[in-house]
Amino acid sequence: MSIFKIEGDRIYLRESQLSDLDDIYNITLQPEIAEFLPDWIASKEQRKEWLIKYEIPENRAFVDAIPEIGDNILRMVIRWIAKISITTV
Repeated sequence: MSIFKIEGDRIYLRESQLSDLDDIYNITLQPEIAEFLPDWIASKEQRKEWLIKYEIPENRAFVDAIPEIGDNILRMVIRWIAKISITTV
């Protein structure tokens, strides 16, 4: 099974994998994350269970639901989205 990923000039997105456990756990220990996402505070074992039971299967279900649109069309859509300027007021 291949891993779905989107690569841009300044961003790289891909499906979560069990090998991401340490990184995800360490991010949730940062005070900035705990302040704004207090329900993310969990033990490493709980985080692993969350990845295995929820995050990985839900990501796979999302990817499987994407219609077969072809690589070129997907790239074109990603380029169009990347050009959208996001501003804050």
